[in-house]
Amino acid sequence: MINDLNLNIGRIALCKISEVSPWKVIYPKVDFTLSCYTKACTPGSTYRTLYLEHRELFPTMNLSSRMAQSLNPMLSLSALQSIVSLHSSSHPILVDITYALANHLRKKDTRFCWIPGHARITVNELADTAARSATGSSERFPIPHSDLKACFRQKLQSVWQSNSDQQTENKLHSVMPVLAPTVPSSSNSCEQVIWTRLRLGHTRLTHRHLLFGEPPPYCEVCNLLLSVKHILCDCPHSNHLRHQLFNSVDFTISRILNNSTNSSLVFKVLSIKGFIHNISF
Repeated sequence: MINDLNLNIGRIALCKISEVSPWKVIYPKVDFTLSCYTKACTPGSTYRTLYLEHRELFPTMNLSSRMAQSLNPMLSLSALQSIVSLHSSSHPILVDITYALANHLRKKDTRFCWIPGHARITVNELADTAARSATGSSERFPIPHSDLKACFRQKLQSVWQSNSDQQTENKLHSVMPVLAPTVPSSSNSCEQVIWTRLRLGHTRLTHRHLLFGEPPPYCEVCNLLLSVKHILCDCPHSNHLRHQLFNSVDFTISRILNNSTNSSLVFKVLSIKGFIHNISF
């Protein structure tokens, strides 16, 4: 697939299996208390003060348990969320971190505290400096397989869109020139069938005559061939209703059926016109 899509992604990291059994994994304790303070509205001095208050709660040595304790400030929220996630085994780097932490946490009570900013905390500034210096490195590391999903998804979407653009005579192209999710996520199965039928332009109202060898149906008002496009866009008898519900003057079939948020309005039009029960076979 990589060759077929002309993707230049370099080396792919091998999937790793943690050496620690899932029931033996010791997950670190992470304090997200400071996440309630937005970075844009909170000065760095406030973060520093709060961090120092947190650090006072965890002395370097707890004499009663004889286990060393430490509180480590962290900049990366996503990194901390991944470490405490039950799905950390999906990323090879997280597998290594989980294994290292499992060994470390047996000896030390280590806690992490997320701070949304440097706040002039020495270890945070050192970590940020190290991260910036790594951006200029020419060394290329293997790409985890989990990071390839977005790349594959974007490339496949691009190829799919390119193929769709070449099928201008296809009726679906006029409804959905730009590929996107089509079925309203909040609708029930009956509404999903109706919505799909409308987008295909193949309904019981407009195509049942093919099953019975009858003449095609015509609009009773306009005496024009009845179709989904005519009902939703062209019939002048429904102009007032369309303007009232859609609040627009652009009544193209693409604009109406390419946006799933319009589904409730489309169903309302069909209900008022008495067509809603003649869509599905």
